[in-house]
Amino acid sequence: NAVEFYKGGYTAEYAGRISSVMNIISKDGNKNRFGFTGGVSFLTAKGLLEGPIPNGSFMITGRKSYNTQVLKRFFNDQTVPIDFYDLSFKVTYSSSDIFNNAKFSLFGYFTNDNVDYDNPLREEFSWQNNLVGFEWLQVYDIPLFSRLGISLSTFEGEVVPNLSSLKPRYNSLQDLTITFDMNYVYDNRDEIGLGLKLKTVNSEFSQTNFVGLESNIEDFAGNISIYGKYKFLRWKNFGLDAGARINMTGLSTSGSGTFEPRVSLTYRLLPYIALKAAW
Repeated sequence: NAVEFYKGGYTAEYAGRISSVMNIISKDGNKNRFGFTGGVSFLTAKGLLEGPIPNGSFMITGRKSYNTQVLKRFFNDQTVPIDFYDLSFKVTYSSSDIFNNAKFSLFGYFTNDNVDYDNPLREEFSWQNNLVGFEWLQVYDIPLFSRLGISLSTFEGEVVPNLSSLKPRYNSLQDLTITFDMNYVYDNRDEIGLGLKLKTVNSEFSQTNFVGLESNIEDFAGNISIYGKYKFLRWKNFGLDAGARINMTGLSTSGSGTFEPRVSLTYRLLPYIALKAAW
């Protein structure tokens, strides 16, 4: 796997974020042979299964909690009745009979977390995060790359009060995103990037307050944005990323079109010392 972490100063393709960004690029399954790895800790058990398929590969991973007694060492001999699992899969396919120099990926990620005290006098908490997506990577004869991505993610969180003093609460969110990016790489390593993003968000929140009044809020919003950038990478000790994003619509009622210029640079004084700035 490859991981990129941005704690601030986002470049144009990440404009609009309000906190840190972690970009995780998962590896493909083994195209040559089947394999399985697994492990057990005091808290969880996990495993990974991978192998080849015609013109591609697959990978399935999973993790499940089975014991919470180890948590007593950290909570004054108390334990927390947590129960969670996560599952993921990735299928890749590449065939010159369909497209030359192209790779297709279908992936998914599913998690569930629960806090259940097994006591009718105590409340219960649950969270679910699910994601499915499709990606098409294309390499052209000239040093031009394109990526089409489609993803649907959902979140659900719920408080079940049982016979406790808490009140019921429910929250859900659905996010559908379509992105298309193109990158051109020069012989001197400089790059030009262009991209388009379409996003819709549908949210729901319901709760009952302490006097018994129920409230329910539902909202739907969409965003269309395009970006362009230039990466100056021809020099060994200096890098510059300059670009801008245009938001043609916003995710809030007041968010109409906005223009967001972005510049970030890096200058490496020594192999272990670098100066960075962003605006």
